[in-house]
Amino acid sequence: PNCREVVCTAAGPLGLKFSGKPPCEYLEITAVTEGSWAASVNLQVGDFILEVNGEDVEAMAEARLPELLKSRPLRLYIDPVDEVPPTAAPPKAAPPKVAAA
Repeated sequence: PNCREVVCTAAGPLGLKFSGKPPCEYLEITAVTEGSWAASVNLQVGDFILEVNGEDVEAMAEARLPELLKSRPLRLYIDPVDEVPPTAAPPKAAPPKVAAA
């Protein structure tokens, strides 16, 4: 996988929403605010947050997450959504254009 780390050093809102509560396999990003820090580091809806400040969300207590999200620098380890799953069907070709007679 093409996992990557993003770091936020600025105070204030991150500009993202996610589903899930630790302990869980991942937190899925469900919204990214245009013009926000999250948008500036190219976080996308559907990306998975696997770690917050080096702590795996699978082993994290639910109460720990809000504390970590307020800390700076904040490091998120992301599994991006931009990979196409191997089961995805290839896009259908456009029908051939028929020349007018």
